[in-house]
Amino acid sequence: MSRMDVARSPSGIVGMLRRRFRLVAALALSATILASAVSLALPRVYRAEARVELAGAGGLAGADFETRCSEAVARVLSHDAFVHAATKLDLGPELAKVEPEERAERREELLAGMRERTEVSLAPAGGAASIITISSADADAGVAAQLAQSLAEFAESLMAADSTAKEEEEIAVAQAAAKLAQAQWQAAAQAHADFADSNREFLGGATSKLQATRDQKKQLRDVTIAGLEQRKRDLDALLKDEKPTETVMTPQPDAMRLAAVNESIAAAHEDLRNLTVNEKRAETDADVVALRARLTGLDEAKKRLLAAAPLMATTQPSEQWTKLFKARSEAQSQLDAASRQLRALAVAEKDHEAVARRTPELEARRGELMCVETEAKSQFDARTAALARSEEALAARRARGTLVIRAQEAPEEPGSPTGPGAAVLALCGMILGLCAGLASAFALESMDHSFREADAVTGFLGVPTIGAVDTIETPAEAARRRAQKRRSTAKLSALAAVAAVVVAVSAFGSAGAVADFVRSVTG
Repeated sequence: MSRMDVARSPSGIVGMLRRRFRLVAALALSATILASAVSLALPRVYRAEARVELAGAGGLAGADFETRCSEAVARVLSHDAFVHAATKLDLGPELAKVEPEERAERREELLAGMRERTEVSLAPAGGAASIITISSADADAGVAAQLAQSLAEFAESLMAADSTAKEEEEIAVAQAAAKLAQAQWQAAAQAHADFADSNREFLGGATSKLQATRDQKKQLRDVTIAGLEQRKRDLDALLKDEKPTETVMTPQPDAMRLAAVNESIAAAHEDLRNLTVNEKRAETDADVVALRARLTGLDEAKKRLLAAAPLMATTQPSEQWTKLFKARSEAQSQLDAASRQLRALAVAEKDHEAVARRTPELEARRGELMCVETEAKSQFDARTAALARSEEALAARRARGTLVIRAQEAPEEPGSPTGPGAAVLALCGMILGLCAGLASAFALESMDHSFREADAVTGFLGVPTIGAVDTIETPAEAARRRAQKRRSTAKLSALAAVAAVVVAVSAFGSAGAVADFVRSVTG
């Protein structure tokens, strides 16, 4: 029987393991150290998960509910959501490390990194309900949990405002735009009206007014003033032919007698008035008839007195000359008034000429203001139509129901990083090392054809064994063998100690953590 045949027996395998124990142990410990070192070198990433359960209200269900949930997921992953999370995480210390002009770019990089480390999934929860799972990873367990919690709070704020927040925001923007457009339109219309009012004279046919003024001026100068001047000349010629005074023969009665007659006539009239008015006597009354007869006699006596008076020559203004002089004065007054009116028309003509020169400029400005008003009115109409469309969209959206939060599960701060831990990697390394050691041991044993037992020699030679002589070695050789065995044992113990230290460091994260743990245990 060969050496390979002996190696297949259980006793041979145990013997082989005894002989190759150090090789198997060394490979197992080396693989354990390597696996622990790999786990120590790998980045420690902690992952926290928050869950938000959404439900449909107001008849929201089916495909519309799924679409609204998908929109909510998209908004949780939006830039605004991570800006909200960044305010919770306080990126100030991180941004303080870079230059001020680079902070905006650095902030966007940090937000992009947060988004890369975040996953949001949507899963049905039965009926009109779905669960949004927000998973955030970070090297710091607290940061990962806070990031997931911040995004969940953002999702809750979205639901608090309902999924109609977008339409309501559009309505608010449309209302503000319509209000601004209305203010602009009113301002443009007021500016146009103010300009038209302040320049009404300029815009009210200045050219026609100028021509009318000129016609009126020509009419006044060529007709009215010319006619008055001719009339004045004619009156001057007539006045030259007339004498200003004339001699008239007038009677000169006795003044005392005439005064007495007049006094008697006045007294008779007074008595007649008393009888007819105060006493209300009729005309046929004797006293009334007597008084009237007396008045008639007194009138006859006055006439006779005037007729018997002597005539005397007196000088008085000529009536014709006075009439002509008065007509000449009136003509001069009319001529002065016409001259003043002519001068006023000359001044007005200059003013209208200035106005006529400005009219094209003012008309152009008025056209510009009218165009601005028209454009502002068009903008207002467009904004009003947009507002009406937004309100219709909001009403239609609300008619389809709303999306609400039914439950929310806050994330827990992870106690260990994701992926296989240090102990699992070390155990896997040890198993792989043991397998490699056993494979190496079997391979080396299969290549070793030496005889180690008497039965093996008997089986190989086919003759009985008479006796066996143990290994012959000198004391020096025995000492060297024992020293080599001690060195191998020491090396193996040192390798085991190193493996234990590396595994402990990889499991606790650092040597300081290991020391703290040892101190806490030993007191």
